[in-house]
Amino acid sequence: MKDGYGAALDELIGQAITQRIFPGAVLTVADLEGIVFERAWGRLTYCPWAPRTLPDTIFDLASLTKSLATSCAILALIAQGRLALDTRLSDIFENVPPEKAEITVFHLLNHTSGLSSFKPFYLPICNTPDIQQQGARTRSCLFKGRVIDRILSGPLEAPTGSRAIYSDLGFIILGRIVEIRSGLPFDQAVLHLVYAPLGIKGLLWKPVEALRPCTPFVAPTQYCRLRNRMIWGEVNDLNAWIMGGIAGHAGLFGTGKAVAMLLLKLLAFLKGRGQDSNFPKELIRIFWTPANPLLGSWALGFDTPSPGMSSSGHLFSPKSVGHLGFTGTSFWMDTEKDVAVIFLSNRTFPHQTEESQEGMKRLRPRLYDLAMKMIADQDTEKIRCL
Repeated sequence: MKDGYGAALDELIGQAITQRIFPGAVLTVADLEGIVFERAWGRLTYCPWAPRTLPDTIFDLASLTKSLATSCAILALIAQGRLALDTRLSDIFENVPPEKAEITVFHLLNHTSGLSSFKPFYLPICNTPDIQQQGARTRSCLFKGRVIDRILSGPLEAPTGSRAIYSDLGFIILGRIVEIRSGLPFDQAVLHLVYAPLGIKGLLWKPVEALRPCTPFVAPTQYCRLRNRMIWGEVNDLNAWIMGGIAGHAGLFGTGKAVAMLLLKLLAFLKGRGQDSNFPKELIRIFWTPANPLLGSWALGFDTPSPGMSSSGHLFSPKSVGHLGFTGTSFWMDTEKDVAVIFLSNRTFPHQTEESQEGMKRLRPRLYDLAMKMIADQDTEKIRCL
């Protein structure tokens, strides 16, 4: 069964590479017993002599950071009693404008804060003399506070709680909240609250510094005109870059297997298979349940399938959670069928185009449907063998 689906996946992904939707990709499929299918396609770039993409290739996970780092750290802090879903911005920051004072952690996680989706905070900063020569730590010290101040002082796009607006800005704020309430830099907070206790390896920040040389192991994202170089082993997102490469909305890198292991750990806790005081199952259930269905499909830091039009395809149950990343990354996990599917690619290489974006939109549902059919047939074969 698996070989037939493998051939179908080879054809689907091979066509995408030929159409230059991405040069390389990795698909990881797992259930509660572990990895059941993993395959890599293509190369790190379109050059025929470029290194091949491997199952262990590290990708810029982009907005998967929101689910796999920020939301998990917030969940752990709530479990420890250091934060609550109804904690307000005015409880944490000084001089919050009245219209933002009542925004809560819940609103930020659920994308109902009213904050704008995106602001190019990097534009005036990228024109700062010698910005290219400044290290990540220097950029973080100089600009992170400035970005937070601009978000807190800027206008709301909608009244808080009135509608869902997917917001990078809200998760930048959540990253800072994690730092304040944990007393640690964001990356260290995520490590100590989430990855180390759960034994997760393969999720990291700034691989250009962590891995030397990094190029054979990390997929490049795109040529950045503002930085005047190919982005390879450093965060693609410019707002995250000016904040030192580590932020609540972007900056996490990882392999498909590492993403799967984290998701399966949390799923196991939800199902009562093991426990961890930082991740009680009832709190996980709250984070993975659509919080305000009248305003959209968002749970808390995780998305859920939109009826009839989800990137997850047609076979994931309504009790599924997932997220997409701008660079061509995504995951969906069905908490009813106990299946996680992770698809990582460098769609933005060498430049972000509408063609690659539209191609990825068409590809994802077909890909996730194939993966779920493969799992269903595998389970049927297991039953036949009993």
